[in-house]
Amino acid sequence: MLKNKLFLIIGICLVLSNFSFAQEETQQPVLEEVKESVTCIFTNTDLAQACYPNIGTPCKGTNSCTTTISGARGTQITWKSSCGSYASTTLDGNNEEIKFECPTLNPILIQQPPTLTQPTPIPPLEPSETKAEIVRCVFTNSNLPQKCYSSLGNSCEGIGSCKLEISGAQGMQVAWKSSCNGYSTTLIDGAFKEIKFDCLLQSTPVPIQSYLKEQITCIFSNSNSLQKCYTTSGPFFSCYGINSCTMDISGTQEAPISWQSSCGGYTKTVITGSNKEIKFDCSTQQAQPIQGIPQLAQPPSQTYPSQPIQSPQKLITEQVKCGFINSNVLINPHTSTESCYTTDDKKYACQWTGNVMSKQINGETVKQGYCIALITGERGTKLNWKSSCGNYASTIIDGNNEDIDFMCIPSSEVTEDQIKGKGFKYASWKCYDNTESSAAISEAGTILSCKTSEEWQKIASVSCNAHCYTDENSQITKCGVNSFSVSKECYLDENSNIYENNPQPPQPTIQPIQTMPFQEPQYETPIEEKMPLQQPENILMCKDSCPLDEKCYPFGYRKNEKFCSDEGNFKEQKVEEITCENNFECKTNVCVDEKCIGSSLIKQMINFFKKLFG
Repeated sequence: MLKNKLFLIIGICLVLSNFSFAQEETQQPVLEEVKESVTCIFTNTDLAQACYPNIGTPCKGTNSCTTTISGARGTQITWKSSCGSYASTTLDGNNEEIKFECPTLNPILIQQPPTLTQPTPIPPLEPSETKAEIVRCVFTNSNLPQKCYSSLGNSCEGIGSCKLEISGAQGMQVAWKSSCNGYSTTLIDGAFKEIKFDCLLQSTPVPIQSYLKEQITCIFSNSNSLQKCYTTSGPFFSCYGINSCTMDISGTQEAPISWQSSCGGYTKTVITGSNKEIKFDCSTQQAQPIQGIPQLAQPPSQTYPSQPIQSPQKLITEQVKCGFINSNVLINPHTSTESCYTTDDKKYACQWTGNVMSKQINGETVKQGYCIALITGERGTKLNWKSSCGNYASTIIDGNNEDIDFMCIPSSEVTEDQIKGKGFKYASWKCYDNTESSAAISEAGTILSCKTSEEWQKIASVSCNAHCYTDENSQITKCGVNSFSVSKECYLDENSNIYENNPQPPQPTIQPIQTMPFQEPQYETPIEEKMPLQQPENILMCKDSCPLDEKCYPFGYRKNEKFCSDEGNFKEQKVEEITCENNFECKTNVCVDEKCIGSSLIKQMINFFKKLFG
């Protein structure tokens, strides 16, 4: 009975501790909806120009035009003009003016708007770098489980607060809401953010809504030029194609979404989780060319000047879905992750955030994790891709969405052939006399950032060469490496043997791991003459896991006040107030606000509740 009370007290303690952290935060009022007029002024031009906001309705005019924008107070709006350059405003309810200085040479001519009343489609913004960031949602004045939703489809749940990772093009606007009312918006820039929701008015739990995902295919009938399909209400989604295009969307169940195409026409759908097709008839209206997107070959327009004019760089957009086959994310989704990126300075990238799909491989249905990268570039550009779990792939930008798969080497126990020729940043090993060592490659500029598994094995072999163990029963002596582990897979560059400012390649520093002392036996005669010496044939090999007792244990496994680290070896658990990322890193197995909570604090809280409840 006493044991059950202690468990109950500890649970109440943890809930109230989270609540106290949330109470310390400043309350965030519900954002106010405001409306304002923005006038775009075009200087140095007598031609009709257009002004495009990233949300809301664009406008067109000669010298200037005005449009009305509405949304949450404090929302940042990004603007682009047809004659180049950008500007930004902040929604505050006051009318504003923004100026665009148009170039005096080779102005971009704007076609006159069609006679139909539909609004002109918004052209895509310039390609932006993909960024990933952590967002923390704080639920003030609440001791109940709450949920935080993003317009990207990501969500998290917790008492007091919760964290989640999102990724997207830099500058992309993300809308947020919580299960206890309130909403907010952020812009993706790669920096940590915190959003606060005031749950003071909530007296009963609000049912937590779930986001659904589905695919929308837009069909452009009777069209021979590139068209755009996009939303005009709800979260913003868009895709491009000549005859059709497909995009992934997400939202709450039964949420209505309005659609429009660049060749005219409107339609509506409701989010149900089922894939849908929507059709636009492009024969009733001449399709307007989308700026920044290449068109099929057409004769020069009669409105062009007689002298040659340099066309702007033509870009197209598509999606690349990276699939991770045999990845550890399906086994340990809370501690594992995968990413996919281009070899050219990681210009395009995506990271696994929990998406799983089924795929037919060799006649079998296989589940695999995946992520989606948004690509914008010139038609025909070849992109080379890498993944965090190894292997390469390539795609060509053509405006069509593409799938690429990476066959991952599974974590845990592996064979020598599975990791042969692969590069790794960390290695650890254990000799037959129980001596443990680890090594890591320096990230310094002139030092290699990657070594093959064979190179690591040679270093381990030399390290364990004189460390032997003699079996008392068989009188057989074994020397060398007993178990071996590599982690943090990396890629070997073609010039991996070239060193600048260093005539000889630097070697990694080997750090012995504290183990039980071992007394080497003293022999009057050499070992070879006294008893048989046997070199082991099979060595336990682990990848992204830690060897112990002839087994490979996954990242985060705890034993004897140690935990399996992502460097492939067991490390001592941390004490109170030391920085942590996961509960298993702490001796108390409690990590709060990135610090280990000490047992003394937990005992004080238990004693407090003992006195409180008698």
